Amino acid sequence: MYLSTSSAGGGLQMMVMGVVRQMSAESAQRAALGAGAIIMDVIAIDDGRKDYQKIQRLRELRPDIVLLSGGTDGGTITHLVELAELLIAADPRPRFGTMNLPVIFAGNKDARDEIRHVLGERFDLRIVDNLRPDLDRENLGPAREAIHELFLEHVMQQAPGYSKLMTWTSADIMSTPNAVGK
Repeated sequence: MYLSTSSAGGGLQMMVMGVVRQMSAESAQRAALGAGAIIMDVIAIDDGRKDYQKIQRLRELRPDIVLLSGGTDGGTITHLVELAELLIAADPRPRFGTMNLPVIFAGNKDARDEIRHVLGERFDLRIVDNLRPDLDRENLGPAREAIHELFLEHVMQQAPGYSKLMTWTSADIMSTPNAVGK
């Protein structure tokens, strides 16, 4: 039996965005790290940077995936829309290929329609359960699963040599972080 894993071009490179750096952005960072990502930057409403600096950073880094989080369920919507508008202004392009950049929204469930309205046409938007539905609880699993799925769909399939690797095996190719321990 031949098994294949891939870290596609140096592994998964992500940016995470959250409303509060010490709360939702840290939860997003834990979810991404737990999915095996390399965190390129953490952007938050309260990170001390001006909007133009955040936009410039998003353009420069060209992440594979962006994870957007924040607000407990029933909490802020305005700040989440502000973060989404930063993404629109930056218009970041993915590192590989020409597909729309994947963005995972794992924030306040009451903000989903607004986020869909702002980001839906320009990004490959995936909406999952809130990383922090209330202040005392983290829910990292759904975001991690979405990260793995998008890594396989967008990053690995666009990486140089991936199509050749697919001809060598009949089994599914797993991302290296997802294959560890299986």
